[in-house]
Amino acid sequence: MAWSATGLGGECPGRGDRSRGSRGRGPADDFAALGTRGVGSVLAALAVAATLLMLLSEHRLVRRTLALLAGGAVLFAVGLFGVGSVLHSASRPSNWVIAACDVGQGDAFLIRDGSQIALVDTGPDPKLLEACLSTMRVSRLSLLLLTHYDQDHVGGVNAVLGRVDTAIVGPVGDASDSRLREALTRSGATVRQVDRGDQISLGNATGTILWPSASAHVEPGNAASVTLQITLGGVSALFLGDLGEDSQEALRRLGIPHQLDVVKVAHHGSADQSPQLYAEMHARLALIGVGENSYGHPTAKTLAFLRAAGTHIARTDQQGLLLVAPAPNSQLTIWTDRPSG
Repeated sequence: MAWSATGLGGECPGRGDRSRGSRGRGPADDFAALGTRGVGSVLAALAVAATLLMLLSEHRLVRRTLALLAGGAVLFAVGLFGVGSVLHSASRPSNWVIAACDVGQGDAFLIRDGSQIALVDTGPDPKLLEACLSTMRVSRLSLLLLTHYDQDHVGGVNAVLGRVDTAIVGPVGDASDSRLREALTRSGATVRQVDRGDQISLGNATGTILWPSASAHVEPGNAASVTLQITLGGVSALFLGDLGEDSQEALRRLGIPHQLDVVKVAHHGSADQSPQLYAEMHARLALIGVGENSYGHPTAKTLAFLRAAGTHIARTDQQGLLLVAPAPNSQLTIWTDRPSG
């Protein structure tokens, strides 16, 4: 595992431009040049806009009309490029690149490239995290990324102390945050604080830190969640920690990857989101780490705009452990511990 600071790239790796013919362009060429995912992005944006207007409108007839428009856009998009690009597997894929651990109301995501494995957050309970690590046969972590220091993201850290090579962290907010960093150092981990533009390596994969940004001057906590973009085995993914709408909008203005394969939905699917961010990312698959809670996570609003963007949703509270793997023809495979949900 290596770490370095460098500038940000522009596009998601592996998505190159296709050359055009020499003949003159017409309206049909403009439409075709979008590609199915480009057309899907336009349709998803229209569906999100219609959904938001529907929610804001006070007139029943307007709401019904906009609901039909949003639904029609989603159905056309699904028919065109398909949520079918996310395939469900009957058996655990041996080539998994992302594993969403079922740790209750919290986040704990394993990511893998070759023989190297990283963990993004630890969930709230060491016993629940240890159960996931045992199931996945993970004994050592090349990298531990703690997005921020809330208990539902770092409470399980005792399960991995002494088993981590490098820990990536964000800004501390109080003495308890500093003590956690000190505990990681005492356990043998190299602890590094990161900022936008820094890069990390995992196996042959290189990930980029998109947030926090020193120029944004955000307070430690949810708003400063370390946000990682990484491509693993050809699967592009973005982990948003607990970023709220304001930070998501700031991130969007700075520049975000488009046409993602997987997004880890921020803050367990709370209502504090930027629908425009998700519409522009146009991810094929959304992963939600969530358990029994009194907050209403994930909220109906968030689930609605994810569906409006044509994004397939998988959540640990309903489906347990989730494994994501690349599949032939640029498709994704997902295996779930509990298929129903």
